[in-house]
Amino acid sequence: MESEASGVVATEAVLAATDQLVSSVVAPMAAAIDEQDRMPPEILEHAQRLGLFDFHVGAGGIAAERMDLVRETTERIAATSPSVAVAISLNHLVLFGLHAYARPTVRDRWASAVGEGVAVGSFALSELHAGTDLRGMATVARSVSGGFELSGSKCWVGNAPIAAFALVLAKLDHDDRSAPMVALVVDLSHEGVGRTRTPKLSGMRGLSNGGLSFDRVFVPDEARLEVDGFAGMVHMLNLARLQAAAYACGILRGCLTESRDRALSRQAFGRPLGKIGAVEAMLGRMAADYLAARALSREAAASFRTRLEGDRALVSAAKLFASEAARRHSDAAVQIYGAQGVVEATNVSRLNRDAKITQIFDGTSEVHEGMLGRWVQDGSLRPFD
Repeated sequence: MESEASGVVATEAVLAATDQLVSSVVAPMAAAIDEQDRMPPEILEHAQRLGLFDFHVGAGGIAAERMDLVRETTERIAATSPSVAVAISLNHLVLFGLHAYARPTVRDRWASAVGEGVAVGSFALSELHAGTDLRGMATVARSVSGGFELSGSKCWVGNAPIAAFALVLAKLDHDDRSAPMVALVVDLSHEGVGRTRTPKLSGMRGLSNGGLSFDRVFVPDEARLEVDGFAGMVHMLNLARLQAAAYACGILRGCLTESRDRALSRQAFGRPLGKIGAVEAMLGRMAADYLAARALSREAAASFRTRLEGDRALVSAAKLFASEAARRHSDAAVQIYGAQGVVEATNVSRLNRDAKITQIFDGTSEVHEGMLGRWVQDGSLRPFD
């Protein structure tokens, strides 16, 4: 009972710290981050001081029973600035990989640097001609004395322009589709590493996103993650997809708040806008989908308690449902705001642009629909059991 009580206190402290970060730091800067397409370093410094990078890391690995706390803090931040939520969540993702699979010396080096706020990491999967199709990638790690020689390139890599290290998926020794894969922790200060910055996006502005290239970069054997490369990175990708569901839930939460305030304060035809039946119905559908997306995301988060990679079907369904709902209802929020909603600087306009990104990264909506459909047909997903 004592440990359970202390866990509740710790959870409340983390949520209070998150709310403090949102109200005092994120909210005042959210519009400027979007307009300037720049993430002020002090935001991540505040997050680090509040313990939001490492609160879910326990002795011996990730405290999976606290995965819902990761989801909840991510949602709360995303309701005000999805870009900031993504920037913080990237640290959760690399810490997950390090604690789950890295050898102690590598884990301690980089996890300490991230937890102390002196370095950030990145997660490098996608390639120009191989996004969700990981088997189609061309990056190769060739076995050499003492380790690997890494060559290839990655795109759409969060933190690429500023990261100190990256978790990189590569084929082993040759680039055939059937080649085995390795996951490597790559020190990005090594000779042969190149970086590019992604052009300004329509949404999720402020993220430090770009590409990484590797020209015969030496990676020592100890930096290889102790897991099948493909399986390990997919396990981490499941966490990324849970985080994407949380961003979308945050966008829904933000849109519902903004729309409610507009409905209550705006007068139309001699009465509050919210008293018009069509607007009232829009708010009702928005609230129902937010509650549904949040419940499904919480169930997906809970699945990490029993398996390291979570329940892939629940995670996929949560990401699909939440992102589609976020895009649909952010559009409704713009409609409720009318002409003001299409002014780029307004919160609903920003959330609307950010919502579109959630339908694309960490597996497009169409990819998740296809996976869920296959799993229903092959019996691995049995929704009625």
